[in-house]
Amino acid sequence: APPPAPPPDPFQEDAKRLRFVGFLQSGDKATAFIVQGTVVHTVDVGATFLGRFRVQAITEDAVVLACFGDPGLLDAVAQFARQTVARPAG
Repeated sequence: APPPAPPPDPFQEDAKRLRFVGFLQSGDKATAFIVQGTVVHTVDVGATFLGRFRVQAITEDAVVLACFGDPGLLDAVAQFARQTVARPAG
Protein backbone atom coordinates (compact mmCIF):
# COMPACT_ATOMS: atom_id res chain seq x y z
CA ALA A 1 0.00 0.00 0.00
CA PRO A 2 1.29 3.51 -0.74
CA PRO A 3 2.33 5.64 2.23
CA PRO A 4 -0.33 7.99 3.62
CA ALA A 5 -0.47 11.48 2.18
CA PRO A 6 1.17 14.20 4.30
CA PRO A 7 -1.20 16.42 6.29
CA PRO A 8 -2.31 19.64 4.60
CA ASP A 9 -0.04 22.66 5.08
CA PRO A 10 -1.88 25.08 7.44
CA PHE A 11 -0.46 28.12 5.59
CA GLN A 12 -1.71 26.87 2.22
CA GLU A 13 -5.10 25.99 3.73
CA ASP A 14 -5.47 29.52 5.18
CA ALA A 15 -4.37 31.07 1.87
CA LYS A 16 -7.12 29.15 0.05
CA ARG A 17 -9.69 31.19 2.01
CA LEU A 18 -8.45 34.45 0.47
CA ARG A 19 -9.51 36.02 -2.83
CA PHE A 20 -7.52 38.62 -4.76
CA VAL A 21 -10.19 40.82 -6.33
CA GLY A 22 -8.20 43.74 -7.70
CA PHE A 23 -5.34 46.17 -7.38
CA LEU A 24 -4.53 49.85 -7.68
CA GLN A 25 -1.31 51.07 -9.26
CA SER A 26 -0.20 54.58 -8.28
CA GLY A 27 3.25 55.41 -9.63
CA ASP A 28 5.59 52.69 -8.39
CA LYS A 29 3.24 51.58 -5.61
CA ALA A 30 0.77 48.71 -6.05
CA THR A 31 -2.02 48.06 -3.57
CA ALA A 32 -3.98 44.79 -3.59
CA PHE A 33 -7.53 44.18 -2.45
CA ILE A 34 -7.81 40.77 -0.80
CA VAL A 35 -11.12 39.44 0.49
CA GLN A 36 -11.55 37.00 3.36
CA GLY A 37 -15.23 36.25 3.89
CA THR A 38 -16.89 39.68 4.06
CA VAL A 39 -13.72 41.57 5.05
CA VAL A 40 -11.65 43.43 2.45
CA HIS A 41 -7.94 43.83 3.24
CA THR A 42 -6.09 46.65 1.44
CA VAL A 43 -2.40 45.73 1.41
CA ASP A 44 0.86 46.95 -0.13
CA VAL A 45 4.04 44.98 -0.92
CA GLY A 46 5.85 44.28 2.36
CA ALA A 47 2.68 44.58 4.45
CA THR A 48 1.52 41.86 6.80
CA PHE A 49 -2.09 41.04 7.53
CA LEU A 50 -4.08 38.54 9.56
CA GLY A 51 -0.95 38.08 11.66
CA ARG A 52 0.39 35.48 9.28
CA PHE A 53 0.69 36.70 5.70
CA ARG A 54 3.34 39.01 4.23
CA VAL A 55 2.75 40.41 0.73
CA GLN A 56 5.81 39.57 -1.38
CA ALA A 57 4.60 40.84 -4.76
CA ILE A 58 1.56 42.33 -6.47
CA THR A 59 0.96 42.20 -10.21
CA GLU A 60 -2.06 42.85 -12.37
CA ASP A 61 -2.87 39.14 -12.32
CA ALA A 62 -1.62 37.75 -9.01
CA VAL A 63 -0.49 38.33 -5.44
CA VAL A 64 2.38 36.38 -3.86
CA LEU A 65 2.08 35.82 -0.11
CA ALA A 66 4.66 34.40 2.28
CA CYS A 67 4.23 33.11 5.79
CA PHE A 68 5.16 35.99 8.14
CA GLY A 69 7.86 35.20 10.68
CA ASP A 70 8.58 31.73 9.32
CA PRO A 71 12.30 30.95 8.91
CA GLY A 72 11.33 28.56 6.11
CA LEU A 73 9.85 31.45 4.13
CA LEU A 74 10.69 30.01 0.72
CA ASP A 75 8.89 26.79 1.60
CA ALA A 76 5.70 28.64 2.52
CA VAL A 77 4.72 30.83 -0.39
CA ALA A 78 1.26 31.02 -1.92
CA GLN A 79 0.43 32.71 -5.18
CA PHE A 80 -3.10 33.23 -6.27
CA ALA A 81 -4.65 34.83 -9.31
CA ARG A 82 -7.18 37.61 -9.36
CA GLN A 83 -10.75 36.32 -9.30
CA THR A 84 -13.73 37.92 -10.92
CA VAL A 85 -16.41 38.87 -8.45
CA ALA A 86 -19.93 38.53 -9.80
CA ARG A 87 -22.11 41.57 -9.30
CA PRO A 88 -25.80 41.11 -8.54
CA ALA A 89 -28.06 41.86 -11.48
CA GLY A 90 -30.19 44.89 -10.92
